[in-house]
Amino acid sequence: MPMAAKPESDRMVLVRLMAGAALLVVVALGLGSRSELFRSIPVLGHTFGDAAWAAAAYASIRILFPAAAVRSVAIGAIVIAFLVECSQLWHPAWLDELRSNGLVALLIGRGFLWEDLLAYVVGVAVIATLDRSFRKWVFA
Repeated sequence: MPMAAKPESDRMVLVRLMAGAALLVVVALGLGSRSELFRSIPVLGHTFGDAAWAAAAYASIRILFPAAAVRSVAIGAIVIAFLVECSQLWHPAWLDELRSNGLVALLIGRGFLWEDLLAYVVGVAVIATLDRSFRKWVFA
């Protein structure tokens, strides 16, 4: 007779719920950053959306791996963000055609910018700091 799977601990459920809430918040902020009001703010106008994108990557990884160390999740999010940014250096016709779709462009971008890499690091650093504080509270 097969052994029944152990139920996920309440703490891991709470971590996933908070990561899901964080994902919704950073996606909303990232989409909001595309508004004219946000774009009129000198530094935030361009970089905030990139920072939010990386924070969303972090939250997504946290949802998938709620027990993972903050450092591991942060490194994973930065690696994914950097790989996606570097993929913007590659422009085959079929990929540029995909990028012409607004939703796809939001997910994988259109053109490489060095400053985006810094924005990704900042976005991950902010959400990782918040995650570390939350985890101290949950696991206290």
